Amino acid sequence: TTSLRDFAFSDNRDMTMNYFEILYQNRRLTEKEMMSESLMRGHIHGMLVRAVMLSGVAKAPKKGKVPKCSEEMTYRYLSLVDALERLNQFSKGHDIEINDLEMELLELLCALCQAIATIVVGKDNDSMAER
Repeated sequence: TTSLRDFAFSDNRDMTMNYFEILYQNRRLTEKEMMSESLMRGHIHGMLVRAVMLSGVAKAPKKGKVPKCSEEMTYRYLSLVDALERLNQFSKGHDIEINDLEMELLELLCALCQAIATIVVGKDNDSMAER
């Protein structure tokens, strides 16, 4: 699992030059918030890229029969499933804070990717009607 403590951090933002706060003070991310947000975005991006790659090798049914899985399709499916597991482990980690809206987005994206995987690869001994 990935932990925020495993990564180095360098804050090189210049908050002084050409940056005026007259009527309100802008909120700046803390070190922990910046790291968790960038890691979360990386996990989401990786998961969505894998879903697109899996859908790219999907085959259409012929004569109502389920297409057989190729070696490449199986590899991409397992890669997507692994990315889903890593995202779930990361989102349930104890050292990150995820608000309700981000959690809903994660659950929705995970459900979408699981649906894509089920439609493309299917389940053991299924038919087109079950997909």
